[in-house]
Amino acid sequence: MEACSKTLKRVTLELGGNDVSIVLPDVNIQQVAPEVVLGALQNSGQVCIATKRVLIHQDIYRPFVDAMVAFTKYLKPGSPEDPQTGLGPVQNKMQYDRVMGFVDDCRNNGYTFATGDQTVKQGKGYFIQPTIIDNPPTESRIVQEEPFGMIFTHYL
Repeated sequence: MEACSKTLKRVTLELGGNDVSIVLPDVNIQQVAPEVVLGALQNSGQVCIATKRVLIHQDIYRPFVDAMVAFTKYLKPGSPEDPQTGLGPVQNKMQYDRVMGFVDDCRNNGYTFATGDQTVKQGKGYFIQPTIIDNPPTESRIVQEEPFGMIFTHYL
């Protein structure tokens, strides 16, 4: 930005981070929860703008989490040839291993899984069950790093 500012060049910065969705108490839970989930799981979570953390107001916390979990369970990973499929695979073995490393780290540290925590063995490809981690510690790997896959967190 500094280098571009000296000559007034246009610039777009990729600043990284763990993209957050903030959910306030005036939302229509049944409408917004699926949109938040799709924001996290679009393209199997492999886009830079995919939501990685969801901050939910205490007044709607439990109903919103329940609605996210219900919708997530509806999105079945699998082959695009199967009409029941809602999500595709992660890109390659390296990315699969990375995402499963986050799942394993959450399991090994005793974090609560709102949903997920299992591998889907179906067809050719690297399929992962969409996973939501419930209130992991701020210093946890899942919060500090970008998983770039079908795993995200939510907080009160």
